[in-house]
Amino acid sequence: MLFGAASLVFALFFPYLQPLAIAAALAVVFRPVHRKLQSYVGAPNGAAAFLTVVISVGLVLVPLLILGSLVFLEARGLVTYLRLGGYGGVEDDIVDILSRYMPGLRSNLASYVQDIGLSVAGNVRGVLSGTVSALFNFALSAIAFFYILKDGDRFAAAFAKVSPFKEERDYQILDRLETAVNAVVTGTVVVAVAQGVLAGIGFAIFGIPSPALWGGVAIFAALIPGIGTSLVVVPAVLYLLYAGSPIMALALLAWGAVLVGLIDNILRPWLIGRSFNIHPFLVLLSVFGGLQLFGPLGIILGPISLALLIVLLDLSDHYLDGE
Repeated sequence: MLFGAASLVFALFFPYLQPLAIAAALAVVFRPVHRKLQSYVGAPNGAAAFLTVVISVGLVLVPLLILGSLVFLEARGLVTYLRLGGYGGVEDDIVDILSRYMPGLRSNLASYVQDIGLSVAGNVRGVLSGTVSALFNFALSAIAFFYILKDGDRFAAAFAKVSPFKEERDYQILDRLETAVNAVVTGTVVVAVAQGVLAGIGFAIFGIPSPALWGGVAIFAALIPGIGTSLVVVPAVLYLLYAGSPIMALALLAWGAVLVGLIDNILRPWLIGRSFNIHPFLVLLSVFGGLQLFGPLGIILGPISLALLIVLLDLSDHYLDGE
């Protein structure tokens, strides 16, 4: 009966696993903010949790909405540009030069753009019908986020009570999971977003077309080990050189090397230290796999799933060794 009841409750909660996982990840990341509000402001636990939710929405949701809107508008403009065969200028010259070594490049680009347009048009109805579901999931995440902050200690005690391990082991598991979530969210996703945003700002300052779009591409490029944002910054520098702007090209190169390139070495250790490390190639695969499995939220849920597996494997190894 216990197994049947647990299976039934799991089936009830499973459709809401994604918003609950996002809420738990946000609670871990913004837990220091919640603690400072309690200690500095002297707010009660519930009030501090509510203020933390409001602050996190302002710091995370609003910038993401602005960035997403800019990327969408610039992507639509690029699709129109390619569909009409170009407007003349440096972009057309570059495509002509590349076509000498890759015959049929322009026709292939037009075909790809047409396929993208048909795919987007075919999914408009699905996007519209999913608006209500997205708002519901957002509200559920916000409510769960609030209660995890407010009653996190009670949840931890309840977990320790039903867990078959010793209480010390239970809290060790929770501490390691918290460290892992911080590592993949702040040390990987936040760093990649920061690098992409800085790259996009540099593109806008130094005259690269569609800076928000290429900044979004740089976010994913930042997850590639060894290459990172140079995969986007270097072609942008070459574009400026070909366009006859060597000073702007050198300035963008310095911007990419100093601000964008070094932020990983400065921001990542400051955010997570050296307590938990995952190979960047595995993180990259988890992001792409998460996007395929979970949709846009997979950029967070994919690495978190990987971190959860690594933590459990490590703890199970110590448990089998009798530690």
